[in-house]
Amino acid sequence: MSTIKRIWAREILDSRGIPTVESYCQLDDGRFATSSVPAGTSTGSHEALELRDKDTKRYRGEGTLKACENINNVLGPALIGMDPIKQSNIDQKLISIDGTENKSKYGANAILAISEVVCKVASLSQGKSLYSWINELAVEKGIAIGVKIPTPLINMINGGSHGAGNLDFQEFWVIPATNKKFSEGLQMSVEIYQTHCFYKRKLS
Repeated sequence: MSTIKRIWAREILDSRGIPTVESYCQLDDGRFATSSVPAGTSTGSHEALELRDKDTKRYRGEGTLKACENINNVLGPALIGMDPIKQSNIDQKLISIDGTENKSKYGANAILAISEVVCKVASLSQGKSLYSWINELAVEKGIAIGVKIPTPLINMINGGSHGAGNLDFQEFWVIPATNKKFSEGLQMSVEIYQTHCFYKRKLS
């Protein structure tokens, strides 16, 4: 049985130039994985809380050095010696250490970064692709997902803090009928988007 040897993290920038957390996990057999967590433009009042540095001298207060320190000094060391394939045990351990309902003590971004990277390194240790490993974890929970290409969900128009601010809804999506093949659903979505663009530009 492979066990977790080391977990650590560093601050990186996402595609928008906003700091986020990149995590690393090494097993005692040498296997290694890395993962980075997304950060939304807006966060709902009921969502888990990202931990930001709030140091206005760095990245307008959006830095994630504290979250990385929490991984390096608290959360990561607490998981050393644990079995990475026991995802539920890993997640429950992280939630227990944080002890808050919204994960605000050590940061949801720190907790998610560890959960993700452990899942990835566990899939490597089992010699399985990540999607098939996640499916196995879901089956353990009694969720029969099955391995299939999902229905594409296409974000067409942005509103709220994502857009110009004149729309109450944050996103307008196209969701193709689920009885369509992925290629058909993708084609439908692209053609709708192109029609929207042509209409917006007053083209025929």
